[in-house]
Amino acid sequence: MQISPIQNYTYNYRTTKTQPNFTGNLSAAEETVLNSKLFSPVKKSYAKMVIWLTNNYYAKLAKGKIAGKFISMTNKMSKDKADMTKHMAALGATLISGMYVVRTLQNDKLDKEKRKTLAINDAMTWAISTAGAYTFDKALGNWCDDITTRYAANYFMDHPESKNVELLGDWKPENIKEVVKTAKDKAISKYEEMKKTLSPEELKKWLEKVNMKEKHFEYLKDFEVKNISDLNTQLLKNEILDKRMRGIGVFKTLFVFGMVYRYVVPVLVMKPANWIGNYLQKKNAEKQQAQN
Repeated sequence: MQISPIQNYTYNYRTTKTQPNFTGNLSAAEETVLNSKLFSPVKKSYAKMVIWLTNNYYAKLAKGKIAGKFISMTNKMSKDKADMTKHMAALGATLISGMYVVRTLQNDKLDKEKRKTLAINDAMTWAISTAGAYTFDKALGNWCDDITTRYAANYFMDHPESKNVELLGDWKPENIKEVVKTAKDKAISKYEEMKKTLSPEELKKWLEKVNMKEKHFEYLKDFEVKNISDLNTQLLKNEILDKRMRGIGVFKTLFVFGMVYRYVVPVLVMKPANWIGNYLQKKNAEKQQAQN
């Protein structure tokens, strides 16, 4: 996949018609081997494993009461729509960290004061990591949206049939940001025009052609098309592009949460947590000495 740089807030687009490739440059021999019967059992086993994990782990976790309450709470705290990836990542980290704290406090093999220090370390790591991950993820939102927009523009250069010209008129991918701003009004205006000029039967055929329904246009009147993802989801409805664009955002979120939870915060929290633990231990020792 090639992403062109921005110059003066305009895009430079490819002149060659190349298909985005996420699997790397494979030779013909390598593709033949991967698609051979030899790898067929491996592919089937992998597919079964993914389906099993989806049904027995992710689906149950996502539909559970804890996940529902957690997502509801984060939605109230944020003005943005729910982002299942970040909420589930935070939920998973919360469950794991909570388990660490409880197991640490119940570990009889450790010194009582040492247990408190380790538990404080775990709790502080979780709290700061969660706040930091959400903050960094939101801060990188505009950057990720810009990459997604450029990728989508390049995609439409290669797939002009995906622009839904029948509904939005012909538009150039280099003007994609302007298209996003005006798409909703254009679509509703076009619908009202066709509703007046076409017979009910002709209108039905036109709606099928543009892959829309009448109630969808009514919904659009109260819906704000803010970015290329909204444009594609509501009007273009290109499933392939939708999956790829969502993949960019998911990768960004998983990378941020993984780095913050596993590497950045644990290193930063270690010294403060030890200081707090030693401070509490000292206070407790002074209290016991005074009692004695």
